[in-house]
Amino acid sequence: MRIARLILLSQLALTPLAASAYGDRFDAALEAGGAGSGGAVRAERSPYVGAGVRYDYLPVNVYAGEHAYLHSDRVGLKLDLDAARRVDVFLAHRYEGTPLLRPPAALAGMALREQGTDLGFGYRQRMAWGTLGVEFLHNVDDASRGSEVRLRLAEEVRRGELRLWPQAMLSWRDTKLNDYYYGVEPSEALAGRPAYEARAGVMPEVGLFAAYRITERWRLLAGASLARLPRTAADASRHPRCGHRRRRASAP
Repeated sequence: MRIARLILLSQLALTPLAASAYGDRFDAALEAGGAGSGGAVRAERSPYVGAGVRYDYLPVNVYAGEHAYLHSDRVGLKLDLDAARRVDVFLAHRYEGTPLLRPPAALAGMALREQGTDLGFGYRQRMAWGTLGVEFLHNVDDASRGSEVRLRLAEEVRRGELRLWPQAMLSWRDTKLNDYYYGVEPSEALAGRPAYEARAGVMPEVGLFAAYRITERWRLLAGASLARLPRTAADASRHPRCGHRRRRASAP
């Protein structure tokens, strides 16, 4: 087994959702049969009004086996149908939820929205112009009980020891998922914070991820992504919790 040390200098997340898939975005940084460990610093702008930017230190542990893999927020099984096609089944951590440190005033009196665990199924196929993948995720720990479908297009670019993965993703999120994290229950309604149901919607996202080989055992990783929450979750005129997301592009 080849052991590599991974250092993630920074992952700039201009979306509260970037981390939900981030572990899978560096899966090509190791060859099959390799493993790695290291640390990551993640900067994330919260979708909740007044929550600002959150900084987290995350351990990075990666294993890329022939039929199994482990990332910091995802563990799964994979099967190569042929040289170009692959299917996956996995458990993934969803990082959305109420900020635990310094929760903003906009969330005062609201029930805690827990981070969740999703069961997922994926299919990807390499083509001449990139890799196209689709994933279906469903919450299985009774946090939101919601579902999400992701369609992602990615490409790999090599420049010497530098490897780049530009990618674009389009996600459809159902009502249960959006409403759990961005809705306001009638029992939580206050003057200036009316009850609100965040319905199903589509979220676009673009990102750029990179890996630089320093030595045989050391890799330097970095990434950034930019996304916009579904309008139903970010409409400032009806939903003061996430109002600033209507005015600007949002941001694992």
